[in-house]
Amino acid sequence: MAPAQRTEAERVYEELRRRGGTATVADIASALGVHRNTVRRQLQQLAGDGIVVERARGKYQLARQHLGLSRSAMKLVEILETARLAAHLTGFDLLAPDAHQHMRRLSHLVYAEPLALESTEFELEANDLVVLRAEIAAGVRVPESVETVVLRGQPDPERYSVYGHVASREKAWVDALRESSRRVINIEPFELGRLLRILVDRGADMRFLRRYATQLGYADRVRAATEGTTPDDSRELHALRAGYTA
Repeated sequence: MAPAQRTEAERVYEELRRRGGTATVADIASALGVHRNTVRRQLQQLAGDGIVVERARGKYQLARQHLGLSRSAMKLVEILETARLAAHLTGFDLLAPDAHQHMRRLSHLVYAEPLALESTEFELEANDLVVLRAEIAAGVRVPESVETVVLRGQPDPERYSVYGHVASREKAWVDALRESSRRVINIEPFELGRLLRILVDRGADMRFLRRYATQLGYADRVRAATEGTTPDDSRELHALRAGYTA
């Protein structure tokens, strides 16, 4: 490519990374102030180079090797892709590149179509992973040395903007909040608040994040973090706000 074209492609790539690895042509064009056809052309070039994948019409995601995932998370996504499972990685793994909390202590989080739960569990266990259903995971203590996956059923992933086997960072944050609030995965509320601020500062799709959080019953947590609407007796909500404003 000519230098000017290469610069355009780099700008598109960096904007996609800034948005957590998933964005539409319209998102990127608006952010960069260029025509959609320019963005589409560069994304198609990046797709040809194996750097991005078109997950749906007009919606692109960085290939898994460019998402900043840990080695174990990369392996997990590869398992889901190879077996063509109706399941996706979500939660803290997608937020970990910006996290202070050490992710070694945390389980991976996979959401799957309800009819695919058994096949997903079988495939993960066949690859030497310990799988815990989310419904019982809060009461189970597994040694830190054991790599675990928490598995939860969730129908219709495209409804939540999941195309492929990796959630957007907005969905990942809400799912991490959900499992933390249910004591399924131990993520500090302060850390979740801090990570939410990073998403906001990087131009996250807050309309989707708020809508999804509302659907799951966690709109109060998002408001607490971003607006400071916290009851005096709620330590969790105060910690979310403290992390967000830190």
